[in-house]
Amino acid sequence: MISRPYLDYYSSNKIIPVKQDVSDLSVHLKRRSILYHYLHIPPTAVRGRRVLEIGPGTGDNAIHIAALMPDWYVLLDGNPYSIAAVKERLSDNRYKFHLIPHLECIEADVLTYRDNRRYDLVICEGVIPAQTDPTVCLQRSAGFVDRGGLLIVTAHSAISLFAEVCRRLLKPIFARRATSPEDLRDQLMTFLTPHLQTLPGRSRVIEDWVRDNMFQPWPRSVVFTIEDIITAIGKEFDIYGTSPQFIQDFRWYKAAVVDTLSLNDLAKAQAAQWSALFIDYRIEPGEFQSFDATDLETECLKILTDTHAAWTDDDLERVAACVNRVQAVGQELRSILPLTSESIQDFVIGTNALLDGKSIKFNTFTSWFGRGQQYVSLLRNDVFLEH
Repeated sequence: MISRPYLDYYSSNKIIPVKQDVSDLSVHLKRRSILYHYLHIPPTAVRGRRVLEIGPGTGDNAIHIAALMPDWYVLLDGNPYSIAAVKERLSDNRYKFHLIPHLECIEADVLTYRDNRRYDLVICEGVIPAQTDPTVCLQRSAGFVDRGGLLIVTAHSAISLFAEVCRRLLKPIFARRATSPEDLRDQLMTFLTPHLQTLPGRSRVIEDWVRDNMFQPWPRSVVFTIEDIITAIGKEFDIYGTSPQFIQDFRWYKAAVVDTLSLNDLAKAQAAQWSALFIDYRIEPGEFQSFDATDLETECLKILTDTHAAWTDDDLERVAACVNRVQAVGQELRSILPLTSESIQDFVIGTNALLDGKSIKFNTFTSWFGRGQQYVSLLRNDVFLEH
């Protein structure tokens, strides 16, 4: 049994499957700058500040932070292979790490790490939902944020992961055909590469995506939503920015002070309003009539759980049962999200053909991905408390 999801998988396989394409450094920095713009974090929120990054992976995203010139920069990761990769990045003078006055790279698990220092910005990207207890991990990470400081975390919903869940359902079928683990990897690479190539702006190495999403045992807690984040730390933090950006607030700022609807309440309400749109990145708000997606989230979560069992045991009967439930979801979405419904139907037809030992094109399913990982920035709201 994996006691530390993701971390033990990475360590035991001696991998860090989160590499980004930084061959064109200007494009990489522009991507990260746009993300920080969406999160309302300007360069001055990093320049000369104290930054803690939890789970930096290979250090590719740290290049952007280094370019913004913090005064303190601490990188914390519990995977020794990640630490080795990060240290290699830090030693490369092309990336300006050597210009940071105080730079540390620490091998430690955030759940047990002790640090009396507090930071102006804490980054915890792609970490929280992967934990056995994401609430505890979030609260631990948030505890390192100084008063008036900022926290960046990421969220998943069952809806936003639904397209990836469908792809994970294919792994048991290919596993029954493969002659070795290497053959299985190669088959899935061949099958999924055209899918990933449809994503505009894709920066992750394809083999890493396949290793991370098709071979890694997902924890049952992989779903941790924006609403969950607010519930866990909303008394001390106010939501600040999101990617994708979905929060609209037309209240006069003076009226908002006396309104019973807080910033976090508003964010929760609008997350619920737009969460169905997370199922398909190809759909824009103007093409979509929002609706209460509670039932959709519940069914997607049930399918995710059943898929986990089918994936774990390479159980084709369970795969077939899950495919039937996926088909029912597609039918429910036919009049609301017709393109998504069509892609789900193409998935069902293609997967049933594979189950029958045949091969068929998956058509529009190839380009269907959800808005899988949402980014959230939060502002610690006790800045005006007496010291």
